[in-house]
Formats: sequence, C-alpha cells, structure tokens
Amino acid sequence: QGESDDKMFIVKKGTAAATIRGEQGQVVVHEYGPGDFFGEIALLRGEPRKASVFATGAGCDCYWLDRSTFKRTMGPLEDLLKRDIDRYAKYADVVKAAGDDAEAQQANLKRLEHASSDRQLALGEPGKVARREDFDSEGSIPVEDKPDAATAEKSEEAGPKAAATLADKMAQDFERPVLVLPTPDLHPTLQATGGCYVYAVPTLGEQFSIDKVAKVAVSEGVTVSVGPPHPEPDQEGNEPGPELFPVTTVEWPAPKCFKGHVSAAVRCQKGRKSIGDPTPNQDSFFVLANPENVNGVNCNIYAVFDGHGPFGHLVSLRICQSLPGFLTQHSDFGISAKMEKVLKEAFKMANDELTKFGKQEKINLEASGSTGSVLVQIEQELHWGYIGDSRVLVASYNRHNSCVVENGESVDHVPGLPEEKARIEACGGEVREVAEGSHRIYRPGEVFPGLTMSRAFGDHCCAGMGLTEEPDYRMFTMQADDEWFVVVGSDGIWEFLGGEDVVKLVAKKLRLKSTMEALRYLIQVSRGRWKYVEDTYCDDISGILVQFNCKEKDPNQQLMHRLSVTRVED
Repeated sequence: QGESDDKMFIVKKGTAAATIRGEQGQVVVHEYGPGDFFGEIALLRGEPRKASVFATGAGCDCYWLDRSTFKRTMGPLEDLLKRDIDRYAKYADVVKAAGDDAEAQQANLKRLEHASSDRQLALGEPGKVARREDFDSEGSIPVEDKPDAATAEKSEEAGPKAAATLADKMAQDFERPVLVLPTPDLHPTLQATGGCYVYAVPTLGEQFSIDKVAKVAVSEGVTVSVGPPHPEPDQEGNEPGPELFPVTTVEWPAPKCFKGHVSAAVRCQKGRKSIGDPTPNQDSFFVLANPENVNGVNCNIYAVFDGHGPFGHLVSLRICQSLPGFLTQHSDFGISAKMEKVLKEAFKMANDELTKFGKQEKINLEASGSTGSVLVQIEQELHWGYIGDSRVLVASYNRHNSCVVENGESVDHVPGLPEEKARIEACGGEVREVAEGSHRIYRPGEVFPGLTMSRAFGDHCCAGMGLTEEPDYRMFTMQADDEWFVVVGSDGIWEFLGGEDVVKLVAKKLRLKSTMEALRYLIQVSRGRWKYVEDTYCDDISGILVQFNCKEKDPNQQLMHRLSVTRVED
C-alpha cells in the first residue's frame, strides 16, 4: 500500500487477500482466487497502490504484467477494469467504520497463522480486521518472519537482494553487463572501405521522448561529422523546442545504380507507461552498410525491433545484436533469388540464440518478446522481412504521384487473420475474440497470456502453440531514378497512422526539407496521436526513414549515402 508501480497481477493458483491499513491495523477488504486479478489501479492510472495483498496459503502463484504488456495483450479489457477501480474508495469506508466501532472490531479480529516457511493469513469475509501486532510498521512482512542479522548477511553473500520495486529491478539488470552492453563477438565485420555499423544501446534512467544512445563503427572511406542541434518537439509533441543532442552524419560513397543521393535518418525515443515510469526504452535498431562478405555489391540493412513484456528491452537488444551477423554470414546472402530463405533462416537462428542466451543468463522469456522489421537494400533491390506489428512501408514521394507502392505496406501479424488463426489452433493454441475485431492467443482454458501478435521473437509461453518467428517476405525492384522512400518502424509510429497517412505527412517534407526533418515531423505527429487517444500513456517510438534519389544543390557533387542519427556516444 502506497508504493508506486505499473504492474497488475492475475492469480494462477492459490488464494490471496487485499488489506488496507487503518488506525486499528490491517482491514481485509477483498479475497482472491484463481482467475482473479489485482493491481489494476497502479497499471491504469500510475497511482500509488491503494492496498496491500498477501498470500493466504501455501502455493499462491500469480502472473504479472506491466503497462506495456497489458496494452498489447489485454488492451480491450481496460474499460472493464476501470469499472472496478472505485471499489477501493468503498473499502476505505470499511476501514473507517472498523476504527469507529471498537466492539465490532474486536469481534472481527483474525490472527496470522504460519505454516512451515509460508506466510498465511487466516481470513474470513472481507471487512475483517487483523491484529496490529501481526504486521510490521509498513503493513507487509510479519515481524517474526524477518530474518535476523546473521541470516541477512548470509543471504547477501549468496547473491543480490530481490528487487523491491520495478526501478530496483531495472537497476539490477544494468549491474549485469552481459545483459545490457554490446557483445563484440556478435557484431558483423565491415568491408575494408565504405563500411558502417550504427546500433542502439540501452541506458539506465531514460526519460520520456528522449533519444536512445547510438554507437557508430566505421571503416576507411567513411566520414563522420557532428552538426548543431535541430529544433525538436517538446515531450507532448507540441511546438518545436531546442533539441538536447546534436545530429551526427555518417557518409560513404553511394551506389552508382541510382541517379541521386541516398539519405537515411534514424530516431528511437522512449515512451511513457505511467507518470514516473522507470522502465527503459524497449525498442532497438541497427543500420549496417557494406558488410564484409558482399564485396563488390552495394548493400545496406535497416532494422527496428520492438520489445514487450518485463524483459522486452533485453530481447530486442539481443536480437538487434545477433541478427546482423546471422544475415551477412549466411552463405546465400546477397543472392537475390535466395534472400527469402536467408531472412527466414536468420530470424530462426536469432530466436534460437535468444533462447540459449535466456537459459544461460536465467532470463524468464515466458511473456517477454519482440517484434521486428528488416529492410535489406542490395543495389536497386529492396528485400524486407518482418514479424508482428513492426511494419515496413515503401512509397513514392514524387510530387506528381505521392502514394504507397503496390503491395508496399506490410500487414500486422495478428491472431485474427485466418491463416494465423489456423496455424495457432492446429498447434493447440486457443484464439479468442476479446472485442470486436481484436483477437488474442491463450492457453486452452486459461486467461494467460492473451498475446495480441501471432509472430514474435521470444514469448516462450506461446512457442508451442503456433507462435512463430518466421517473417513474411517481399521484394521490390527500383528504377535508377525512382523517387521512393521507405519507413521501417515500431508500433509506436503505426498505432494510429496508416500508410497513406504517412505518405501525406512525409512526401512533401522529403521534397523540401531533409530526411531527418521529415522523420522528426513523423514522430512528432505520432506522439501527438498517442496523447490525443491515450493521454499520458505513449508507446516507444522508433523509425528509420530512407530516401532514394534525393536532390543536392551541387549537381556535380559525388553521389553519397548519408545517415543522420542523434545522440551518438563513444
């Protein structure tokens, strides 16, 4: 009671009870059994918890999910949860009544009972009052259950303390470098000249709307320059204000197969699950130019990953690090006719490596995963592979024909699609329609996990029920002078914007402004839509915008490939 967090809990088995602290002790206000839930106020409103909840018997197991996971897995149930929120105000009246009526209070006293090492509350109907001496000053762990000094010292020697809050858990993750720092062994090797590798890394204490840190590695023939900060929208997506970080521009010779320059920009900004949200940005990205084993062929790869669940930031980071190598080291990489096979096998290898990593580092990936979208440009060919709701859009910014290219917009992988539903049900999973047009994956006969995506990395609870990491694949061939652009983005962009919306927002900006300015505007509008629909809640927003055949003032300038990125750190 009184703590701030963003989790809600669902009782899997056993029983529990909610208590509210009053002048006379803890008042039992509600009891829970399998299938019941609690903690929804903190999750929906970001407010301090209104009650404390205790197990009332041995073997009480709960599932838990945070705000981000809830939005993906149980979003349509939000209104149902909100209907019950006011019950805690009514429970507060019970506390007051118990304090005013000493005789009624004494008649309703219940003692704590302890069986073996489990804490138990012997409870009757809601409204009963437990004795003050049975709780410590915080109304949580009974005093007699606290370890003595010697036991506590041994516990500290045995390993790190259990995290008390979500912020503590995040801090513990960052105390383990293997989880959050780049792994050099996974990084792809660049060509001797013209190679570039840009990728995101998480940092502790990331703030809403602030860019994620990026790292840059280059080989000979690549120039890196740092320009002044550009105007940037404020946290709510309103009028532009000063940008906190300068823009770093990386340049290398562009392919001769195009008549103009190629310009790309990338941004990855943290969302907000609740006020004071301590979680890191769960999105990740990488841009890879001219990897080693495709000498003589111009090749650029752009990818965005959108993590979800309690360890989604670790999943997206790991996939972001492993996938470039699995792609470029594939024996068939760069062969146009075999790129579908390359992408599908690389996605599978990355997911297998994630599973191995999770077991090795003891990361629970049951309800944590990531979607992802990857664009591979080889000369004038565009190959894409994607899973989940991280999308790819291929469109034209030509002033006479600004539109989505035919079949140029990916379709989210959701359980309601006939082919996705058939696969899931054939594998023993259950697809339920929880609201009109909204379907989710469940274990048969259970209320878990309620996954909204039918394809993702991780999410092991659904791995045997038809969830797959196999991407959908498409290929496009450009003409040398096509004025095309591509957006590779996380769900933060696409939640309230369709392909045609993005064309209307971006096409003119690309003709008149820079690629970075066009991307900045797209993200600003996306964040504004989140504020309009969800108020304080906003998903992480990541996007890579690639513009082909952009014009330069000097027609004699050498054709270049330019990448702009904010917040680059050594």
